[in-house]
Amino acid sequence: MNSERSSLTLLAVVFLIGGLSGAWAMHYAEHDVFHPGLHKEYSISQHEQIAAHLARRLKLSPKQQKQVDVVVQQTYQDYNKLEDQVAPQFDQVREQGRNQLRGILTQQQRQMFENMVQQVDRKYPLGVHPALRQAVMGSLDVSAPGCQ
Repeated sequence: MNSERSSLTLLAVVFLIGGLSGAWAMHYAEHDVFHPGLHKEYSISQHEQIAAHLARRLKLSPKQQKQVDVVVQQTYQDYNKLEDQVAPQFDQVREQGRNQLRGILTQQQRQMFENMVQQVDRKYPLGVHPALRQAVMGSLDVSAPGCQ
């Protein structure tokens, strides 16, 4: 009976190790093999690279390449103008949401929440590319003091 229990325990541990190894391998393959660079933040400011990529993939003529570069560059400038116009609104919505959350939390929870807010603000300062931010909650380091 004891050897049967030991065998089952060993089988469970081996199964768990196999599952964790498989999950790690899939994560590595997904991010570093199959889709390298997709997890990095995209920036239209790399318009030369975008135009060059389009030129290669679409086999553009030199004249088309120049036209495409102008369009991509203009699009980048338009994005910047639009972002300048709406950035204050993003920041206002962010602060409104935070204030609503503060109203729900206890004093102890508010202290922990303020630590989390400071952490997010260091990574994503107010007014800095709000439209290009990654998901804020996904970026929190929950191992930081006050975030547990």
